[in-house]
Amino acid sequence: MKKIIIILGMIIALIIIVLAVNLSGYWTFLNWPINKLVAKTPDQSCLLDADCKIAPTTCGPCDCGQAVNKNWQPYCPLKSMQRVLCKTCPSFQAVCRKYACRIENK
Repeated sequence: MKKIIIILGMIIALIIIVLAVNLSGYWTFLNWPINKLVAKTPDQSCLLDADCKIAPTTCGPCDCGQAVNKNWQPYCPLKSMQRVLCKTCPSFQAVCRKYACRIENK
């Protein structure tokens, strides 16, 4: 009985540590492979300019985005609580060229 209590205590402590590390944003580096598995490669197919949007694709805190189909969504389950200074993203617009979303300067 004493061993079971010790094991349960260790499991609860481990869960608390994992949650604390997740809240600190330490595991955000796992977003990229998870995003690749779940959301797959960004969909860049289009027929019209209205089918395209600029969206973050790497789940990074400083990701300025790529031109993707308006229906494609990244999957980034691990949120970063860190404050990061990022460079200003350039002013781009998403356009449809040869049935693929592309970035052009505004």
